This record gives sequence, C-alpha cells and structure tokens, in this order.
Amino acid sequence: MLTPWHIFGWVIVACLSLWLADRVAHRLSIRRFRKLAKQLHIRYSPLDRFNLGARIERCLPDPGASDVRVIDLMYGTEHHEHRYVFTAEYTVGTIGGTRRKRVIARTSEPRGRSCECFAVIDLGDPNLAIDEQYRSLLTPRPD
Repeated sequence: MLTPWHIFGWVIVACLSLWLADRVAHRLSIRRFRKLAKQLHIRYSPLDRFNLGARIERCLPDPGASDVRVIDLMYGTEHHEHRYVFTAEYTVGTIGGTRRKRVIARTSEPRGRSCECFAVIDLGDPNLAIDEQYRSLLTPRPD
C-alpha cells in the first residue's frame, strides 16, 4: 500500500526527471543554434543582448502584443547594416483570453545607429521547422 510519503516521493522524482529532461533539451538546442551560427559565420546568443524585445513590440503581426521576449538571437554585420534573426515570444489577447505566441523573425538597422523602433520585421514560414526558418531568414534579403 502506498503511503502519502511514497506518493510524495514519486511526485518529486517525476518533477526532477522532467526538469532534467528540459535542461538537456535546452542545452542541445543551444548547441544546435551555435553550430548553425558557426556554419553561417555569424554570432549566436540565447538571450536578447540588444534589447530587441522592446524595440519590435509594435512591429509584430498581432496588434496589442505585449510581454515580448526575444530568445535564440543570431546577429551579424554586413556592409551597411546590422542584421538580427531571432525567436520572439509574446502575449496576445485581453482580459480572459490571453495566450502566448512564438514567431521567428528578421530585422535590421543601419550600422552605427541604434533604432528605437524597427519599421519592418520579416517573419519565417510557420510551416517550416525552426532550423529551416532560421536558415531562410539568414539568407541575404533581395533588394
């Protein structure tokens, strides 16, 4: 017969197992992104080093997007601009019906000058895998 302490112990073991699996998956994801960045001769940061979250808030496809968080940032400088490709997570909705969304996006700003707000961001194709969205957005933009 299971006592409450046995049940508590099993719940603790299950929670620790899930936490460990999440950490391992996160480390593998970071390793995969670093490898992709190295192949493309750009830099990778798992966090938002340039405060892009606040700067892209008004450019997201959903009006009223809030609590914007930028992760898995790839960035580099080409000729006359700084280019960024990243995952943006944000909240959509109002009272009673909020939900989190995630998009892969690309934007750029003139070299030597930091924009307060980006005019345009390009979004990845949501039908592609995350790695493929990053690859397609990291290719040079047709001018």
